[in-house]
Amino acid sequence: MLQETPTLIVAHRSCFYDTTMFDAAKYGDVGQTRDLADLAHDKFDAFMGFIAAASPQTAFVVYSRGSWVDEGERGSWLVSIQQRFPLLRGRVDAMKVPLDRATFRNPVTGGEIRQRIVTMLKLDTSKS
Repeated sequence: MLQETPTLIVAHRSCFYDTTMFDAAKYGDVGQTRDLADLAHDKFDAFMGFIAAASPQTAFVVYSRGSWVDEGERGSWLVSIQQRFPLLRGRVDAMKVPLDRATFRNPVTGGEIRQRIVTMLKLDTSKS
């Protein structure tokens, strides 16, 4: 990914969540578990920190249905991710997607994500 020198990465915060790696016959139906979701979120946060350290121009638009209970928690996450990885400061926009339109395929949700992308790209060009 870094070889492409991306200006912006748009990703669902749970993009590293994958229960297919578990053998259902051996472990049962692991399904959606908080432990696995937390692990996937932490992996994604670390991924963002890695990209920020290696690529100073890359910004992020992050969206999620279940990462944050409310807007306050989403805002707290933004503060904490920038404290954990100071190079991300000013380079992350995060969106809590309402469950009643929980996919980017929904025209309203898709439009909101698209607007965040446009805004982050404009911020990038204003840095030049």
